[in-house]
Amino acid sequence: MDPILKALLDTFIGGELEIRGLSEEGYVYRGQIATITIVEETKTTFGSLLFGLDWNTRALGWQSPHHGLVRNGRWEEITKLEYCCNTEQSTSKINSSNNPKVQFRAEQLIIRDTQRAETVIVFPATADKLRHDKVEWLPDGPKAAYDAAQRQKKK
Repeated sequence: MDPILKALLDTFIGGELEIRGLSEEGYVYRGQIATITIVEETKTTFGSLLFGLDWNTRALGWQSPHHGLVRNGRWEEITKLEYCCNTEQSTSKINSSNNPKVQFRAEQLIIRDTQRAETVIVFPATADKLRHDKVEWLPDGPKAAYDAAQRQKKK
């Protein structure tokens, strides 16, 4: 992997990944990034990004994919800890051949996957985080395991 690209992607480790479904039903997932792997890299593109997550959540009461609102601000933990985003099937906000498939805005990486009708926002470790007091965590879920591992590292 190109060292500059690796250094850039490494700034997102410890940050959060948000996936917004743009269909009428809509959905929002948000989790903490543990790893980012480039899959199917070629000389002209990095193909897909595979995100490994420490923990993951799903918004409850998603109001509208067009307004970007979570109605009640509550989340629930889920156990899916991987997400693969195909940048080859992505476009920018404005569908134009002159616009990139992947955008950087205010230190965020934004990928619009037109095949899945999703917007993927990758936040750096320095960005605002999901409020943990708004999440219904599973007693023995991934977040509990992550917290236990972090406590062991501090010893």
